[in-house]
Amino acid sequence: MMHNWNMDWGWGGMWFGPAFMIILVVAAILLIAAVVRALGSASASDDKAKPTARQILDERFAKGEIDQEEYESRRKLLSG
Repeated sequence: MMHNWNMDWGWGGMWFGPAFMIILVVAAILLIAAVVRALGSASASDDKAKPTARQILDERFAKGEIDQEEYESRRKLLSG
């Protein structure tokens, strides 16, 4: 009785291993690129999320936390 040792199991024989390695490397590169892009956009959005002192002052005045006199005096201090 003879056995077939050609590794012809329906997976493409000797082509499956190299193709799988290429797919694995490409997937790893795409994953690294996605992580780098996500970290880069997160740090950029953090800078934009911080309000300026003038924006905070305007918001406090709009909420009624400070009166007009205090608002104007603090605004002059910030401008100058």
